[in-house]
Amino acid sequence: MKVISTLVFLFIISFTFAQKEANVWYFGNKAGLDFNSGSAVVLEDGVLDSFEGVSTICDNDGNLLFYTDGITVYNKNHLIMQNGTGLLGHPSATQSGVIIPVPLSSTMYYIFTVDYAYTVGSLHYSIVDISLNGGLGAVTTKNVNIQNNSTEKISAVVHANKSDIWIVIHERNNSVYKSYLLTKDGLSSTITTSNTGPVVGVNGEQGCLKISPDGKLLAMATYLNKRVDISTFDNTTGQVTYSYGFDYSDATYGIEFSQDSKLLYVSVAYDISEIYQVNLVNHTSTRIATPAKLPGALQIGPDGKIYVARYMRPNLETKYLGVINNPEVIGIGCNYIDEAIYLGTGASKAGLPTFIQSFFDYSLSIEGTNCCEGGSSQFNAYLSTDLQANLDWMSWNFGDPGSPDNTSALPSPAHMYENPGIYTVTFTMSAAGNLITKTTLVNVMANPPLDLPDKSFLCPNHNVVLNAGVGQYFYSWSNSSTVASITVNTAGDYWVEKTDIFGCISRDTTSVEVATNPVLLIPDTLKICSGDTTVIDAGAGQYTYVWNDSSIGQQIHVFKEGDYWVRKTNTSGCSSTDTTIILLYPLPELTLGNDTSLCDESGILLQVSGFETYTWQDNSQGSSYHVTDPGIYRVEGKTINNCSVSDEILVTPCCRFSLRIPNAFTPNEDGYNDIFRPLINGANQCKMTIANRWGAIVYTTLDIDKGWDGRFENTDCPEGVYIVVLEFNRCDQIESGIIDTEICAVTLIR
Repeated sequence: MKVISTLVFLFIISFTFAQKEANVWYFGNKAGLDFNSGSAVVLEDGVLDSFEGVSTICDNDGNLLFYTDGITVYNKNHLIMQNGTGLLGHPSATQSGVIIPVPLSSTMYYIFTVDYAYTVGSLHYSIVDISLNGGLGAVTTKNVNIQNNSTEKISAVVHANKSDIWIVIHERNNSVYKSYLLTKDGLSSTITTSNTGPVVGVNGEQGCLKISPDGKLLAMATYLNKRVDISTFDNTTGQVTYSYGFDYSDATYGIEFSQDSKLLYVSVAYDISEIYQVNLVNHTSTRIATPAKLPGALQIGPDGKIYVARYMRPNLETKYLGVINNPEVIGIGCNYIDEAIYLGTGASKAGLPTFIQSFFDYSLSIEGTNCCEGGSSQFNAYLSTDLQANLDWMSWNFGDPGSPDNTSALPSPAHMYENPGIYTVTFTMSAAGNLITKTTLVNVMANPPLDLPDKSFLCPNHNVVLNAGVGQYFYSWSNSSTVASITVNTAGDYWVEKTDIFGCISRDTTSVEVATNPVLLIPDTLKICSGDTTVIDAGAGQYTYVWNDSSIGQQIHVFKEGDYWVRKTNTSGCSSTDTTIILLYPLPELTLGNDTSLCDESGILLQVSGFETYTWQDNSQGSSYHVTDPGIYRVEGKTINNCSVSDEILVTPCCRFSLRIPNAFTPNEDGYNDIFRPLINGANQCKMTIANRWGAIVYTTLDIDKGWDGRFENTDCPEGVYIVVLEFNRCDQIESGIIDTEICAVTLIR
């Protein structure tokens, strides 16, 4: 959201501005920023669409000259420059190209391009004469090969002589840096080669290379090597000398130095999303942010802030840039904001423009004042020549003690007021030992509330209502409507400006996209058999479901007649509804009767009825089956509607139970009638217990066939009458679990 205030400052004192060659950026999918007003203003007029490397150049006054993705060159009117196609960069090269002004020339520019990792790695230059074609420029020289075997990395910085420009690359599969020098006479034939630091192999060809704004340090991210290496750079000789490095837990891509060249920021992104701050004094690395999207390229801006490209892998864009607001502050005080800049109709991908890093070796003043909540108030101190000559120091107090950034020593600082109100701002300076103090009031007005969704979906036969919120506001929609809400039935981007009575403006943009209803194919009718269950499946995917019984799963299990409907909704909010009618077929009863025994030599005839077909356990057919042997017999019956039910019966051998119990025995070891042994047939689980006439048990056995020899603990029992208790299962009662008991007497005779 962009917030604009019409309020202005009353207090002005004086200062000078620096060069503005990097004041306009184009990157990502038609995204752009303009820093000429002092803060980053979103541009929506770009035509470039590049996933990674791009470059932009302005004149000294911040007027756009041209921009490129390393393949096509676009002039300031966003048209393809004359002869501006076919450059040999690549949209998937980390730093596809960089634009370098020819020293001491106001019209000639070199475009250095590098190819991406899966080629020979060619480094080329092309030349633009901006004076041609009525000031729109033309490419006069194209694709002059400098060397092959370059990685996707390239950076540039001003020579120590403050005129010439160093262009630095790293080669593949070795530890070689190459430094090329562009002078007023063109590209020098002298090349500085530095064989230093780790080898950059196939996993490290992607990732950025950056030189610090002061030209003293060089940092390189080697993507899937998950590493950042830091070296010193001699901006007199172009020599690189390796110092140290850091390993990270995931791929390293973007890097950027703070404006004072004391801190380095690293984006770590593949399966995780992190930003680290490297202290170049203490040689430590600290995580300062975990963005919601993957952080890509990092680029310092003319305002001294570091901008962070945000994207989603693979090759997907987002609508916001992240911003490190105070890159020179150690730790989380650097103040990373994840969704800091909404790009309007444009979108961020992985890349941001590559510039000559020396463009940022100064503190840039910003003109203009924004005094509405959500924006920044800009303070400019303009010093006279005499005061500049005698300046000892200067300091701002923004009258906002709750803010961690309430003071500044910059000549033209910006301050964000989080809360509306009237603030007293004090500027103090010392010139030749004399203190000068001025104050002014800043009225920070509350912004009108406005929060359109990033994206809405237009379902078939439906409209979308976009609501900017009611109140005493003025509305201006992109379709010329001036009411609080609009109803749209056409896809596209819609923006609204909402202005309050104080002149504070909130602007937001939403994208309305055409969506389709989910495919929903369930049968019109399902027929099931009584007692069965069937499944109605609404189809898998990223959907939500609501059935007529309030269940919310993909499937329901049904076993009753009736109408069953489901509403299936996709992630766009579009729904489809369908109904299935369940018809139930009744099933007749099928029974073979109770289990039985086979006692009749002629066998048993099993009979069933009520079904269309029958299939027995041996696959025979028919409504009857002749059983001649014991066993388990099973039949399945099917109706004319193919509903089936089955039953089975156990046929056991015929049971003939008998029991004979002797009434006396003579255990005198004469070989006759020495053992008392009942004769039992057709029974199992038999137990015999014998007790004397006083009830004392003298013998117990589970094997009746062994019988009793008339002894107790190896001693002959006396003659007399003994009680016999027999417990057993009769074969005709086994299934019922009945235990029979027989009690009788036996006489022991010696």
